[in-house]
Amino acid sequence: MGSSLNGFVKLHRKLIAWGWYQDYVVKDVFLHLLLTANFKDSQWRGITLKKGQLITGSKRLADDLGFTRQQVRTA
Repeated sequence: MGSSLNGFVKLHRKLIAWGWYQDYVVKDVFLHLLLTANFKDSQWRGITLKKGQLITGSKRLADDLGFTRQQVRTA
């Protein structure tokens, strides 16, 4: 499972009106998940991951984003 920095993610401007937009931890976790999700079907350790799916965990997200594991779990 590798992430690619190629391509785009389409976001609507209404995201600014989202109730959680002001919570930077929730917003960062949400955007990180959008940006790291598969953009095409792939295989990871014998598991088929479809477009839009990813495998991660709270520790990995915390490490990637610089938050504590508790902050990620609360988000």
